[in-house]
Amino acid sequence: MKKNVAGQKIGAQMLTAADGTAFTGAVTVEVTLDAGTQATGTVGSGACTHEGNGYHTYAPSQAETNGDLVAFTFHGTGAVPVTVQVYTAFPQTGDNFALIGATGSGLTSLATQASVTTIDDLLDTEVAAIKTVVDAILVDTGTTLDGKLDTIVSAIDPTGAADLDAIKASTDALTLAAINAQVVDALATDTYPESSGVPAATAPLAVKIAWLCTVARNKITANGTTQTLRNDADSATVATSTVSDDGTTFTRGEWT
Repeated sequence: MKKNVAGQKIGAQMLTAADGTAFTGAVTVEVTLDAGTQATGTVGSGACTHEGNGYHTYAPSQAETNGDLVAFTFHGTGAVPVTVQVYTAFPQTGDNFALIGATGSGLTSLATQASVTTIDDLLDTEVAAIKTVVDAILVDTGTTLDGKLDTIVSAIDPTGAADLDAIKASTDALTLAAINAQVVDALATDTYPESSGVPAATAPLAVKIAWLCTVARNKITANGTTQTLRNDADSATVATSTVSDDGTTFTRGEWT
């Protein structure tokens, strides 16, 4: 039985208490929802219809099916009472969905697609949109697919490779020899600034080399307590360290 749905039927086979034969007299039904209070059926005062051979049916109202456990107790004068218990099926609201997108019914979240009333229409709309985009890329008079892609590449990176052929040429040129040449150029030709301060113990190699060159090349002044490393222009201090001399051991502290 469907929960909270009108137009349903329930029935029971009734027997005569005296001799066990089919009971054909008047039968009334009592309805109990979820183990609550039993009440006479509201449709026709609970009167049942004898279908024949002692089988009696009742047509409950929608409200009389609105429970998880519904018990229908059939009874009549001189008959053995019979209780039929049913667990209702839930949910039932999807039995009669309207077309998707139809305002006020079905899955109305798609109702914003004003022209869409079925899934087929929705797919047609989306496919048509995709086709329009593809046509715009491929169907240009006198333009090949390769040419169109070149245009797209140029638009994405107007300062870089002009087309796909240029990109391929660049990648083809990335040989081991070419890479080695770039490394040699970085070491022998490119220039780097002097160190601007004491590098961390875990600093990159290039930063450490710059520091060593700065210490070895630049001016250092010293007095009784401090050594001072100056920049190339001798216009600013790069770092300092403390010094001490007890007449036996000369100590220079870490640059800071």
